[in-house]
Amino acid sequence: MDVKTPSESGGAAMESAMWVDRTLAGLKGRRNEFQVVIAQSVLDEIHNHGHTRLDAEVCGVLVGLPCRDDAGPYLHVEACIRGENATSASANVTFTAETWSHIQAEMDRLHPDRKIVGWYHTHPGFGIFLSGMDLFIHQSFFDLSWQVAFVYDPLGKDEGAFVWDEGKPVRREFLVQSDKPADETPERMQPIPEPKPSEGKMGMYIFILIVLLALAAIAWSIWMLYWMGGGGAVPSAIPEAAIMNRWVR
Repeated sequence: MDVKTPSESGGAAMESAMWVDRTLAGLKGRRNEFQVVIAQSVLDEIHNHGHTRLDAEVCGVLVGLPCRDDAGPYLHVEACIRGENATSASANVTFTAETWSHIQAEMDRLHPDRKIVGWYHTHPGFGIFLSGMDLFIHQSFFDLSWQVAFVYDPLGKDEGAFVWDEGKPVRREFLVQSDKPADETPERMQPIPEPKPSEGKMGMYIFILIVLLALAAIAWSIWMLYWMGGGGAVPSAIPEAAIMNRWVR
């Protein structure tokens, strides 16, 4: 059975793909049109990868299969591979030869029966869109009409998927397959826990004690300088701690 393309341009015809008949149980929001379905585990991995670099973009590829169910064609994103050794900067990222070699090795090792169905990259702090360089990458390496681009902003907490539509990548709503509970916050971005009230008071008490001890040490130092300067005999009852503090400070 032929499956019509969501767009008649934007790369090789969708009919050429080997469509897999697959119905995802419990998938919400499925419509009678081409849609992108991303597993929650993949979203979590993209988020975690994005939070490893908040000063520069990171990238990777999306892995899965073009599928179809009773509602028609859809793209099922089941995994992703980090773009190791990519050239990253604050506002762009580039796949290098080493990056592609790593991706190919991971595809052969982990996903021999899957396809590269798109790519992802981050925009830390400047929103969801495709820049001129992003468009070049998408048109050069991911031009099949079922391949997608996914952008994640780890600072703005926004994300979006871009699909081919009349020869141009256009942002479209994507669906999430609940293959696991969502990670609330990437591990590297877990907030520092606030101290308990009792812990805060204890810290204040320790600080006051340190200040008092420092003042006492200063007082003993002045007292010793007075007696050593001829003001009188050194008293015999000077604590050892004060003497040590005098000569170490």
